Amino acid sequence: MRSVRTHSLIRTALLAALSTFAPTLALANAVTAQPISADPSAGPVADHDRAKDPTKLETDDHRLAHPKLRDYLLGVPRALLLPLGLVELGLGAIGKSALECDQKHHVADQLRAAVTSADGKVGIRPAFEYQQDFHPTAGLQYFYGRLWHGTKITVSTQIGTKNNLLSTGHINIPILEHRLFLDLDGKYRKRDDELYTGIGMATTTPYARYGVDQGDASVKFTVKFRQILKIDVSTAYGARSFNDGARYDGDAQINDVYCAHASTGPCRVPKVLDSAVPRFNEGTRFIRQHFGGHLDSRASELSAGNFFDINVDYTQGVAGDPSRYLRVYGRAGTALALWKHRVIYFSVRASDETSFDGSTIPFSELSTLGGSNDLRGFRVGRFRERSMLMATLEYRWPVWTWLDGALFADYGGVYGALFKGVDLKTLRPDVGFAFIAHADDKVIIRIQFAYGFGFGGGSRFMLNGPDNPS
Repeated sequence: MRSVRTHSLIRTALLAALSTFAPTLALANAVTAQPISADPSAGPVADHDRAKDPTKLETDDHRLAHPKLRDYLLGVPRALLLPLGLVELGLGAIGKSALECDQKHHVADQLRAAVTSADGKVGIRPAFEYQQDFHPTAGLQYFYGRLWHGTKITVSTQIGTKNNLLSTGHINIPILEHRLFLDLDGKYRKRDDELYTGIGMATTTPYARYGVDQGDASVKFTVKFRQILKIDVSTAYGARSFNDGARYDGDAQINDVYCAHASTGPCRVPKVLDSAVPRFNEGTRFIRQHFGGHLDSRASELSAGNFFDINVDYTQGVAGDPSRYLRVYGRAGTALALWKHRVIYFSVRASDETSFDGSTIPFSELSTLGGSNDLRGFRVGRFRERSMLMATLEYRWPVWTWLDGALFADYGGVYGALFKGVDLKTLRPDVGFAFIAHADDKVIIRIQFAYGFGFGGGSRFMLNGPDNPS
């Protein structure tokens, strides 16, 4: 009698797991047991006309089916994934009312139609960026795609304070349809709140702020092979000049922290120690040659497959800049499709920089971690060195037709040349979640919340949109 009762309890628990973690967890109303009538005035659906409910293991004649061994076995992985499903439901509930309003009134479609031509080739988008502990910037992005052979021009400008602005221009020219492309890019960037915390992981000096005037221009050719392989080569010119910036969020100006005359009294000359902040005083000007290879078997970001990237950059200083160095960057990862367009990503990335003839690599060109694109629980530029290691685990699911949700965890650190001093104990972790709005395979808005563990971490909020064209 006891064994029969035990078997009955196990069976009931597994059935509960199967019904609780049904493969329709995107929105709260997706897990309701009863089908929704297309016409609210039609009344309840008769039982004999109702479609079978797979979440209740019903047969075609609506009788409760006896679970098979396969159902018991599937209960184990579904139970393990149950926490993800519960978080997914919770995050989906945050914007449920707004999404239901959009479904009813088509707000997103109306907004898009108001700022985009009927053929989708001309339009305006809001452009903005906010990183917690930094000045926000906002402006507009304009694109025009009715030129020769599908050539597309995109320009954008974002403005914060008078010393914080970003202007970009991009031209994409298809030379051979779907095969060969030419990209021309230009960018001017000015900030007075850039963060410098020293070089390496275990920095003990106070955080400092500095200013930068940055200009970049590049020419890139891209060749695509069978939709999964892409190779690109480019030549770029870059120039950076630095200044003392402004105090912000309790951080001192860089001249107050790294003054070259600090040992002899107050720093009256705006000069920074070159050994601590390489080429800050002189700035940097360079020509950069780039080669990149990209292999991606995924049909889209919400599908299974593998991806691999390799980038090699050779930089030669010009106009009095003696810097000469090589940077190699690689990324490898996989995406596992779970069910209903839900995907788990795992990727590992690494980079290393090597200088030639004993030249110094400018501090601004070192590998960095922190911010919305990598170690998201830490401030932009929190870690910098000659080499970098980072791993990312991310679970993504569709919340709406134009909105995805994501849970993520990052784990990374920076080290000396050729990964000198690598110690897994010094890697810093973070966790967080995000909402990503997209249209025409481009990210329009990315909202991210992250928490970084360890010194310099904490809660972070990031808002970006749209992604730069490429």
